[in-house]
Amino acid sequence: MKQILWKINTLVTNMEKIIVGTGVLTATFLIFYNVILRQFSARSLAWAEELTRYIMIWVTFFGANLCIQNNVHVKMDLLHIKLPAKAAKWIVSLTYVICIIGCVFLALTGYTLTLQIARLGQISSSMPWLKMWLVNICIPIFAVIGMKDYTWLLVLNILDREKIIKETGGKVS
Repeated sequence: MKQILWKINTLVTNMEKIIVGTGVLTATFLIFYNVILRQFSARSLAWAEELTRYIMIWVTFFGANLCIQNNVHVKMDLLHIKLPAKAAKWIVSLTYVICIIGCVFLALTGYTLTLQIARLGQISSSMPWLKMWLVNICIPIFAVIGMKDYTWLLVLNILDREKIIKETGGKVS
């Protein structure tokens, strides 16, 4: 069972990295191509700016998940640096619990919003082929993956981190 969960986690992480990398490259290419078109032909792709915005939304959410997974989000750690280890452990655990609750709320709200947009049939203003629910679905996906990652960080914080690293063969972020 542990092996299957590790494989699923690795697959999800790799998909996140692909989404972020491909998104950044695609957005960069679209912006560059549009600038070149404007410069040399006085025309531009009307939809490129909007599509770039939507791509960056996806990149932001999935990049944030990668930060959560690697525990490198910007944080205020002065309090738990100054506190004794046991108190700091409780504060960090409480922080992770609050983040999990926030992710649950975001998942439910994002899912409801995405369903509502899909029911209304909302489409992009400059790209009639793009359904807006496809843009917004990244919110509940982000929240579900965030719940998984914050739960994992909570478990690592509560249990002995070194023991878990040994059991998983060093595959702990």
